[in-house]
Amino acid sequence: MDMREAARARLTQNLTVRTQALGDHLQHGETPVASSAGDLVLQEPMPPKSWSTDQIKAYFPAPDGEFTLTDRTLYYRDPRGEVYALSLASIAGWRQRRSEGHEYLPPRLQRRILEIEVTTSDGRRYLVESGKIFARQIRATGRIRRRWW
Repeated sequence: MDMREAARARLTQNLTVRTQALGDHLQHGETPVASSAGDLVLQEPMPPKSWSTDQIKAYFPAPDGEFTLTDRTLYYRDPRGEVYALSLASIAGWRQRRSEGHEYLPPRLQRRILEIEVTTSDGRRYLVESGKIFARQIRATGRIRRRWW
C-alpha cells in the first residue's frame, strides 16, 4: 500500500468514526465525503433590522455541533445531541459565504471554505460553518457538482 492509499484509508476511517459518533445514522451504502466540527443553523425567518447585536446573537446560536457530509445526505448533530439529516436531493443550492486561501497547498486544496449557505427545496436556508471542508470535497459528490455556489 503506497502512501496515498494509506492516507485515503486513514481519512475514510476518521470520517466513519466521526459519523458513528453522530449516532451511527449513516445509511447503508453511503460514503462519507467530508466531516468537520461546525454548525448548521436555521436561517429563516431573518430577525428584524431593529434588533440589537445581543438579540441577534441569541437568535443565531454560536457554532457548536458536528456534521458529516456523505454522497447522499448531510448529517448534523446539534449541541443537545439531536441528529438531523438533510437529503442532498432536497438541497436546491449551495453558496459559499466565506473562504480563505492557502497558496502553499496544492491547487485543489488552496481554497478552504469557512461558511456555506445551504438552501433546501422547501425554501429553508441553513448555514454550515466549518474550517475543515474543501470545495473539491463537496463538488466530488455527484449532486453537488451541478449546483451553484
